[in-house]
Amino acid sequence: MRTVRHPLQRTVGDIMGRTPATLPPGARVSQAVRLFQDERPATIAIVDSAGTLCGIVTMLDLLRAAAPREGTRATSPRSFSSRTLETVMRPGVITLEESDLVQAALELMVETRFHALPVVRRYGHGPELVGMLEQRDLLPVIIGSRPAHSAPRSPEEASTRRRPSRPARQAR
Repeated sequence: MRTVRHPLQRTVGDIMGRTPATLPPGARVSQAVRLFQDERPATIAIVDSAGTLCGIVTMLDLLRAAAPREGTRATSPRSFSSRTLETVMRPGVITLEESDLVQAALELMVETRFHALPVVRRYGHGPELVGMLEQRDLLPVIIGSRPAHSAPRSPEEASTRRRPSRPARQAR
């Protein structure tokens, strides 16, 4: 007999998106804008060439960086779009691990009001990005459904499912 766990007792690794949107720290703001427009991620993870998480960028981060500060002039669109992401990203990001419970992730998202949290494996060289947990991943789990990118339960489900709504998206 199969034991059924309460949905909130599942692990983050069970439901996270395994192909998060990523860009390197040296990528330009214009590349992030294009990725937000084309793929519609909640967050873009900024990772170095070793796969180590350096920070994140959200659309709000870009808007804050573009907004003129009191007493200063607005920067030109060309100047802003050519800035590197390392100048606008949020370093020191709150992260999850694959073994964390969905309930703890839900509580953290509600408390922080974050739309997405990177999922990492911790190694000596730094946190390696392995996925992203977004609010849209949690809602189906809470109501007893499955996230669009999770594995099908049966061969029948596999043949009737639509393609995942979040395809692999790695921009470099």
